[in-house]
Amino acid sequence: MEEKRAARRLPLPYFSKDETNIVKGVAIIFMFIYHFFTFPSWIITGSDYPNLSSFANLFQMPLRICIPIFAFLTGYLYFHAKEKTFKYSARKILNIYISYWVVLAILAIIIFICNIPFNPGIKATLYEIVGVRNGIMCFCWYVFFYAISMLLLALIRPLLKTLSGTIIMVIISSICFKAISLYPIGIIGKYYASALGGFFPCILMGAACAQGKFFEKYLDPMLAKRFKRKGVSLIALALTSLAVFIVRKKVPSLCLFQLVTPSGNTDLTINLDLIYAPIICYTIINIFRIIRFKPLTTVLTEFGSMSLLMWFIHCVFFNASKSYTQPLLYWLYNPIAVTAWGLLLCYCAAKIFIIPINFLQNLAAKTRLFRPKTAKRRSR
Repeated sequence: MEEKRAARRLPLPYFSKDETNIVKGVAIIFMFIYHFFTFPSWIITGSDYPNLSSFANLFQMPLRICIPIFAFLTGYLYFHAKEKTFKYSARKILNIYISYWVVLAILAIIIFICNIPFNPGIKATLYEIVGVRNGIMCFCWYVFFYAISMLLLALIRPLLKTLSGTIIMVIISSICFKAISLYPIGIIGKYYASALGGFFPCILMGAACAQGKFFEKYLDPMLAKRFKRKGVSLIALALTSLAVFIVRKKVPSLCLFQLVTPSGNTDLTINLDLIYAPIICYTIINIFRIIRFKPLTTVLTEFGSMSLLMWFIHCVFFNASKSYTQPLLYWLYNPIAVTAWGLLLCYCAAKIFIIPINFLQNLAAKTRLFRPKTAKRRSR
């Protein structure tokens, strides 16, 4: 009963579903450019580009903001969810795993059909299914991270009832997970402790921004007061985004203090994406509120709605089948055209993959364990 009352008191989200998808659409474009062009060693011989190393050095760090954007949106939308129970988290985890498993199965079939030598073994296969280690789904470490994060959100839910409690958890999670990652807890343990230390605070910051209405109370009044004309506001927002990219490249993290570990003294740092991600999300939303160019917003909204599947599908260009798939991606020999072509290919594939995924997710939702709560009608 208390949770239902709290759900009724929740403030409305700052941005609509379409605006959320626009932000996701921009983030998935950043991710594609990040993977396509900032790791020259990943591109097979014959598809390489001149001067790619210079581009990679300049844009690799700024474009990595795509992951914190998705993490921030996860926390922001979690705060506005009507129920925040373990059952809700389990349902969200199952849905992302269903999407992951469908794409994994299809990409594995592609490797089999192409007769590519790929024998990961039973242990590695089990890791792949869970999403812990990714040989086929090479960019999908976020799946297991998401599962841990959703369970943690349900676990610490009582501590997130107030804004001050949420902020405290942002600080604690930033320090604790980073500290854990510095100790010998195995390769996988260190990897995910580091990921939780870097991106779970972004999730919590998303919840904090929603809870404290940060955009509405602070950024909107500041923008309206200082930049009254739309054109000036647009320039200010664009320059703010550019400034965040530049600062993020120079200052990606902040050193708090030195920690004594078995391997010696190590700097304990916190990831500053918990500050950068909200600003980028705000600027993207308000830039498109001013521009209102429907063809562009429609494309970004569509990409955003399919962003998770596009994230999964573009692994096909860099896993064991890349000798077959990369020529299909890079044949245009123009970075802008290649990015657009890659987005189009993955979007079209996602529109096909979504059919069995929706069927399986709807089937899972009908089971008692994962069925969403519905309001009970009072009998007269």
